[in-house]
Amino acid sequence: MTDATQLLRAWAEHGSEDTFRELVRRYLDLVWSVARRQTGGDTHAAEDIVQQVFTDLARQSRRGRGPLAGGPCALGGWLHRHTCYVAANYRRAERRRQAREQTAAAMNSLELAGESAWQALAPVLDETLNELEPADREALLLRFYERRDLRSLGAALGVSEDAAEKRVARALEKLRGLLAARGVSLGGAVLAGLLGDRAVEAAPAALVGRVSRAALAASGGSGLAWLGALLATGKGKLAVGLAAAALVTVPLAWYLSRDSSALGRSAGDRAETAAALAGNARDSSRNVSTGSASGLASASLSAAAAMPDPEALVLTLLDAETGQPVPNVAVDYRCWTGTDLDRRTLHGTREGVCEVSFPRGTATHLQLTTRCEGFADTRLEWRPDRGEQIPFEYTLRLERAVPIGGMVVDPDGQPVAGAKVSFGHGEIPDAPRPENHLFGWLQVETDFTGRWKVNRIADEMLRRIGGSAEHPDFVRSESLEVARNPDAEQRLRASQYVFQLRRGVTVRGIVVDSQEQPVAEATIRVGRLGETHTRETRTLAAGSFEVKGCQPGRKPVTASAAGFAATFIEVEISNTTPPLRLVLREGKTLRFRVVDRAGRPIAGAFFCYTSLPTIAEFGDKIEPRPQVNFSGYTDADGRVVWENAPDQELGFDLHKPGYRSRLEVRLQPSEFEQVVVMEKAARLTITGTVSDAKTGQLLPQFKIVCGKPHVVEGAQSPLWYETVAFGGGTFRHSVDEMRGIDDSPDPGRIFKFEAEGYSPYVTRVFRPDEGEVEFAVKLQPSETVTVTVLLPDGQPAARCDVGFVSPGANLTLLPGGIERGYGGGAVLTADAAGQFRLPPDDAVAAVVAAHPEGFVLASRAVLEAEPVLPLQSWARVEGRIWRRGTPAAGRELTMSQLDAGTSTAVFLSLESYRVVSNAKGEFKFDKVPPGRLSLVELIPFETSDPQPGKGWSHRPLETLQAQPGQTVFVEVGKDGRAVRLRLRGPQSAAPDGGEPFAFATIITPTPLPPSEVRNDALALAAWQRIPEIGAALMAARHWPLKRAADGVWEAEEVAPGQYVVHAGYLAAAGAVYPTLFEAPVVVPAGGEGETLDLGEVTLQPVD
Repeated sequence: MTDATQLLRAWAEHGSEDTFRELVRRYLDLVWSVARRQTGGDTHAAEDIVQQVFTDLARQSRRGRGPLAGGPCALGGWLHRHTCYVAANYRRAERRRQAREQTAAAMNSLELAGESAWQALAPVLDETLNELEPADREALLLRFYERRDLRSLGAALGVSEDAAEKRVARALEKLRGLLAARGVSLGGAVLAGLLGDRAVEAAPAALVGRVSRAALAASGGSGLAWLGALLATGKGKLAVGLAAAALVTVPLAWYLSRDSSALGRSAGDRAETAAALAGNARDSSRNVSTGSASGLASASLSAAAAMPDPEALVLTLLDAETGQPVPNVAVDYRCWTGTDLDRRTLHGTREGVCEVSFPRGTATHLQLTTRCEGFADTRLEWRPDRGEQIPFEYTLRLERAVPIGGMVVDPDGQPVAGAKVSFGHGEIPDAPRPENHLFGWLQVETDFTGRWKVNRIADEMLRRIGGSAEHPDFVRSESLEVARNPDAEQRLRASQYVFQLRRGVTVRGIVVDSQEQPVAEATIRVGRLGETHTRETRTLAAGSFEVKGCQPGRKPVTASAAGFAATFIEVEISNTTPPLRLVLREGKTLRFRVVDRAGRPIAGAFFCYTSLPTIAEFGDKIEPRPQVNFSGYTDADGRVVWENAPDQELGFDLHKPGYRSRLEVRLQPSEFEQVVVMEKAARLTITGTVSDAKTGQLLPQFKIVCGKPHVVEGAQSPLWYETVAFGGGTFRHSVDEMRGIDDSPDPGRIFKFEAEGYSPYVTRVFRPDEGEVEFAVKLQPSETVTVTVLLPDGQPAARCDVGFVSPGANLTLLPGGIERGYGGGAVLTADAAGQFRLPPDDAVAAVVAAHPEGFVLASRAVLEAEPVLPLQSWARVEGRIWRRGTPAAGRELTMSQLDAGTSTAVFLSLESYRVVSNAKGEFKFDKVPPGRLSLVELIPFETSDPQPGKGWSHRPLETLQAQPGQTVFVEVGKDGRAVRLRLRGPQSAAPDGGEPFAFATIITPTPLPPSEVRNDALALAAWQRIPEIGAALMAARHWPLKRAADGVWEAEEVAPGQYVVHAGYLAAAGAVYPTLFEAPVVVPAGGEGETLDLGEVTLQPVD
């Protein structure tokens, strides 16, 4: 039997109809079946598709294209692909036809409303237009009466396209105000639409001839008499062209007047309202020569004949509630080809269709995000480099957004107009793919009353967002994290959330050069590069500057300008700071070259000057540096040159894929070129397949969780740090060797394979130098347990946070939720029915659920037996703190959970559960989890390494038991006394002859670890997890002792009781447990508010 390739070649070379008929006979069933499926069983459509497919086969084969283009062909595969392609085009055209019909029906109803608006507008339009200022009237006449595009409009007005666009928008607003005064109230979009459609209407075609004849007769000349005169000059080509233009004037005028907005509507399809208000027709009209009628006609015909991109992704954008198309949706487009990023904004049509053209054959990552007021921003994402296939068509049903809003006020509570309010969120590794409601970042501006609103965020995202407000005259507001603020969500939904800007300081000064001449256009930066509160400006012609809204405190002020080295001064910023004077001088040239160990240049290595002071090695301080940005990539020879660099030691970070990163490489300008060596990094690549262990079928979707090996009690408890999604049943993933900051070796990698409905598979530990490792993963199917979370009243806990805790992976609890991105525990959101799937992973020991109305923690075994998880109401803690017999104001307090009911820890967020006592010493904690809790005081201390700052030590104050839905009142420190004492130890207690003790504390008697486990980290941790030991350590009360300048050690408010004084130091670098000394002490009752002097206490070594 002759094979398909031979038959096809016979047809291509000789045109044998018999051979082609045989090909059709063999493959008709294949093409027919695919076409039927692709059209949903529509036999008439399938017949058309079959005919088109075989017609294309015949034509392309005769031209050496199609299946014969690359040599031996797999005809069945080509026919299958081409049938799908033709069917996709058919479906696309059919949808567009239906959309046009729906749009036409909708427009008919809209025209009824528009007609009444026009009837109200028409009698007063021209009179009102004449009331405008001449410049505004001219802009509207050119735009809407003469139908100028923005380019020609700008040329006529003598301004840029952007300026013309803004002038039209301003003139429209003024016209709208005048119309309102006449009793005609129209929205801006409606007014612009009416002007565009109805301001100039088509005159009767016959009128053209009558008017022309009458005018020419009145002037005494023939209509084309001027043409003969022109021909006589010899400019024949010009005359012929003008004659042709004259001949097409009437039909073209009829064509344009028949659909007077045809040219502007192609851009109007992108953004109808914006186009009406601001004239965003530039994208289409730029391709049309407005000065030539024939150019307009040909451009219109070309646009009509344009064919869709056969490789494009066609998005159909529908309203999820109504199923109707959503018009003019903006789509943020990001497409990566390797490391190259292409980004732009696309727009859907009025029919809700957006064609996304992208390099289908080379794209490695495609990300699309919709932006449409009233609908939740929605992200689509595919990774072809990870096996995910980008479809040719996708229907996206846009959900309605949750409106939020509020106000921005100044430090005195007055509204602030023109403030910017921004919202964003962190990346969510477990977000659904390919469709989710991540939006990245959005920003709005307050109106003249200081109010703001956002209507683009999905309901499910609200608890995950953070935001702030800023204005040039003030310090940025405190950041809002909705998950950390129990009341924020309600206030946002009620449009009542208030951002309060903080009072700023104005910094003034002058910048001069070494000759005392002012330096204009110098950049002034108040604060550190990259910090939130940093402010920038440029100097004026006289070298002076004024920077508003600066945050008070000690900050660097940096000046930089072309031709000079950056300079800076450290200043205490306040209202009394005098004008500053910064002197710029010529710098020196810093040259360095990045090479590998063999001396070969490394091109394209990223370098970045590190402007923030850091510590490269323990105790090694770095002098402050100018706050400027100097970064980029090494050239082809691996070289970097910084002209006019500051003449001081500077630090650089260097990164290059395939090489070990270099951090804080210190270099100083010199006449010589310096050399920086980067070593090759080992690269581990895992590749293979993932399939169903029972059927052998490749899994269409799965995830790889990447981790570093970590041993707890002799068993692996990996530290998971990244989740990567794959599709198509195959994977290939590479990781570079990562050494520690201290150059410690990379411990390797461990991977966990997960897929919905399957038990996970955890690999062995791979060394970073193993190169490429190929293996097959067979996942075992597993039954999934669906758990329902209930509120305390028995209703479903819709969209509550659910956390899965496994050994070594801890969760951090918030008031009303669970923190994401920290601790390694997996966190997801239950659905609208309060349900989630318990992962088939035996490593998950417990589940935590948190909702604004309650909290619960349950073991896996309990949920497998009864998959219902009722929440307990949050508890509440109130109290008062005393010091020296009086209520203590300004004390920072936090809560910690002592018993989560499982061996795996659940922590309370320090930031969320931190309060400050008021003037009466009172404090309160809302939404604390029921159970045993510890009240802890945060004791601040100052630090200067590597820069001035504040740290905290923790001091447990009280242990309490909180019951669900109840309030616990606690009073601490009322019976305590301040304690003073001197410490004396044996001569051997002083290491290296220095200060004998690095720390000291007064503590209730507690167990001490045996000597054999004290410097074995794993053994020590295991000892601390012994239940009775852990309970004793958690119940211990202690008061840190602080050494005063006179050598006396002091502690605050020690309660009466019997204690032990512990003091010690770390004997050597790397020691786990300190060298410890102890002595018993007693604090008697009575004497509240007085200081107790215990005298000299002699310490003995702890065995």
